[in-house]
Amino acid sequence: MSNASTQPNRPAHTGRMQSLAEIMSPKRPNIFGGDTGPGLSWDQRNLWLRNVRKLLTDCRQRKESFPHKVESVARAIAELGDIMNAGLDYIALKAGCVVNTVQSNIEWLESKGALTWKNTSNKDKSGHVVRRANLYTLIMDFTGTIATVVRTMRSLWRERGKVVTVSKPNACHGLPPNVSYTELRAAQNRLAKVAKERTAALQAQWATRYAT
Repeated sequence: MSNASTQPNRPAHTGRMQSLAEIMSPKRPNIFGGDTGPGLSWDQRNLWLRNVRKLLTDCRQRKESFPHKVESVARAIAELGDIMNAGLDYIALKAGCVVNTVQSNIEWLESKGALTWKNTSNKDKSGHVVRRANLYTLIMDFTGTIATVVRTMRSLWRERGKVVTVSKPNACHGLPPNVSYTELRAAQNRLAKVAKERTAALQAQWATRYAT
């Protein structure tokens, strides 16, 4: 009898698989080090806060819902500075709410073109690269070119979170249980079309911005 080990009759486990959107879409920027760039003056930040209040007034008039504590979170961010590096827990403390509320408010403000943020990282004393607090940048014109680009990029970044489900150990890894090959190809084609259209829109926005 052979002593050779018998190979399992199933594909090797490869861990989490990426969706087409994850592969084709760009990642949210990451800044390494402590360079935060120039910031806005308090007068400009106060003007940004007034623009946020006007945005909330417009939403109320249109009977459009928005997260709780938007103005408090916006005021905390404005007081901390235009390009500032603060943790969500510190913003929550300043705004008088919980971290989940801060997250939902920042997502909503970014969807309206009011601000954007980047990941930051640095090396600790042992030399390992570690994540730091997010770097937030305020946008003065919520309907301008920069705000439009931010909204477009945000939709692309959000697509990266959609991953293909990993199945049980004895199933085909990376495919959901009752999905045919035809359905999978159709979904991939739709994602590829969306990624192509959004990339073209982003390039057009950048071309318009630099043309002026």
